[in-house]
Formats: sequence, structure tokens, C-alpha cells
Amino acid sequence: MLMNHDKRKDITEFIHKHEFSGHENDTTPFTFSWTRDEYGNMFVGNGSDEKPLVVGMTTKRLLFRMDRPSNSFILHLDATFKLNQVDYPVVVCGISDRCRSFHLVALFISSQRTECQYVECLKALRNLYARVTGKLLVVSTVMGDADKAQFNAFTIVFGPDNNYIYLMCFYHLVAKIVGRTKGMSEATNDRVFRDIYNIHFSRTMLACVELVQVSTTAWRSDPETKEFAEYFVTQWLKGEFVRWQCFHTAGAIATTNNPVEQFNKKLKRDYTLRQRLKMGTLMKQLLSCCHNESSSERGFRLQVEPSSTIKRRRKELVKLKLLGEVIPPSAVVEAVNSNIMFAASSRPPRVPVAARHKTEDGIAVSAQMELNYARMEV
Repeated sequence: MLMNHDKRKDITEFIHKHEFSGHENDTTPFTFSWTRDEYGNMFVGNGSDEKPLVVGMTTKRLLFRMDRPSNSFILHLDATFKLNQVDYPVVVCGISDRCRSFHLVALFISSQRTECQYVECLKALRNLYARVTGKLLVVSTVMGDADKAQFNAFTIVFGPDNNYIYLMCFYHLVAKIVGRTKGMSEATNDRVFRDIYNIHFSRTMLACVELVQVSTTAWRSDPETKEFAEYFVTQWLKGEFVRWQCFHTAGAIATTNNPVEQFNKKLKRDYTLRQRLKMGTLMKQLLSCCHNESSSERGFRLQVEPSSTIKRRRKELVKLKLLGEVIPPSAVVEAVNSNIMFAASSRPPRVPVAARHKTEDGIAVSAQMELNYARMEV
């Protein structure tokens, strides 16, 4: 029994005891890695820069989740923190479906977040997938933050034989923009974010280019946003992290790392109880998480389904006569599929919320949406 401590010898024995052999059941969790020691076992580093610790955990069933057409999912890689007392990040790897639901594939404990460690995680995952399924892991879309180490790792591991695109998490971009707009007036700040959301929701490359030209021209002509315009163009319109617009993915596919972020919350709520665990206890909990996720009967959805929030919002808007079916001109009807229903939406009234210094939709709280998302309906 592994005790609640960080003793390297006992932890190494525990990792080797659960090392992948190929004889495991579909839901039996096991450990794996890319590097081997002189005895052919998994190499368990001490966490130093010279001997980093990188240990993966998964099950056969979790790996088979990626055994599907590469264009049907997005591969997410995200590090979460504050799970253990030595501050090692846990790297969560999984895929999201057409309903933006997250499906865990593997968990990694890594002592550092450098390019070398990300490469080791991805190489280990790809090698193990081939051993378990007998197939080469192919991806067409991956998503991450503006992390150069992570971006380079995907290029090294998947670049030579995969024609994939690296999507930039839009929430991460917004978080960075918030820090850059703090000194602006409220009206200017609102205008900047409105422009950025317009670019994000653009449906074609042509529309995106036109919106970028209009927005950056307006920013450069205003002394308050002139410096910001140069930052935005350099950081988010040039280089590696430029694919954060909706037209890069099919409808309803995730445009943020929110699916994996929600899983991270679940990991802390159900398995660490929002505490920093000793490494031995954490490994047991992560293996238990892999087993439980393998036993889940939640399926991978290939068809778009409206979220519960969208359903509630539709019901509220219909009740207030702000959403309804319209009859388009006959020429339009003849040009499109007759099974398509045309609808018109009006914005719900905004009511002030003094305590929060903002306004919100004057409809049921459960049906409210953030303004920049809600106005996309109109």
C-alpha cells in the first residue's frame, strides 16, 4: 500500500508496479512513459532539471477514444495546478466532440512545463496508442494556450506526418487582452472588446480580414488605442497563435479550452477535494480517475446538440416574443433547402445591475448570456 508521502523509492516502486504490460483489462489503469532506465523499466526522475519526472496514466478504453476520424475531434492539452504539495503540474490530455463535451485520454504528472517535457508526454502517448490499437495516432486539430513550449512540442511530435492546425484558446486571448486594456476608458474598452468578438465570430477568412482592417484602422486613429493596435497585430495576428476565429472549425466545435477546464474543476472537486496531496496519494487518485472515466457510459457525439442554456434561452425569448419564425422572400426559399426554417431574433432588454457596475439581459438568470455572445444571435 502506497503511503501518504513523497518518498521517491516507494513512489518509484508504485509506478513500476502499475506499469503498462499489455495484459490489462480495458478499464484497468496503468502508468507509462517515453524514457526507460537501464533495466528496461520506466525511468522515474527525481524532479530536477537533469532528471525530470514525467509519468503518464491512462487505460486502454481511454486510448481507444481517439480511434475515430481525426476531423471529428479536437485534441486538448492543458496543465492544471495546486494538486500536490511539490507544485508539479498535472497535464490533462483529451478530446472534445461536436457538443463540446470533454473525453479524457490520459493524465501526466510532470515536474516541469518545458518543451522537453511536453515532447516526452506526446511521444509517450503516441507510442502507447500505437501499441494498444495497432494504428498510428493522427490528429487534424489541436488546441492550446499561447505557450511556445507546447506549440513546439506538437510540431516536433505530430508535425512530420500530420497536416494539423493549432488553435489558440479564445479565452486565453481574452484574458491577455484584459490586462492590456485596464487603463482605457469604459467606452473604449467596450469598443475594443466588441471589435475583437466580431473578429472571433467571423465565418470566413474574407470576413475576418475585412473586420481586422476596419478595427485596426480605427484603433490606430485613436491615441488611446494606438499602442494597443500594434500589440494586437504583432501578438495575435502574426506568428503561431493566430487561429482563434470560429471559421477555423466546424459548427459547434470548441473554440476554447473550456471543455478541459471544466474537467480540471471536476478533478479538483472529486479527487483531490481541493487540497494539495502528497505525491503518493495523488497518483492513486489519478489512477482512480482514469478507471472511473473508463467506466463512464457517456458517448462521443458526432452530431450537434443545443446546450441546456441555449434551450432555456430559446424558451424565454419565444415567451417574450423576441424570437419567432419568419417567412422569407420566395426567391430565397427557392434557392435553399425547403426544410430550413427561417427565424428572426430581437435583443432582450438590458437591465442595470448596480452592485456589479454592468447590465444584463432582462430575462431569467438561467437563460442569460454574456453580451458579446448574446448579440451574435441577432
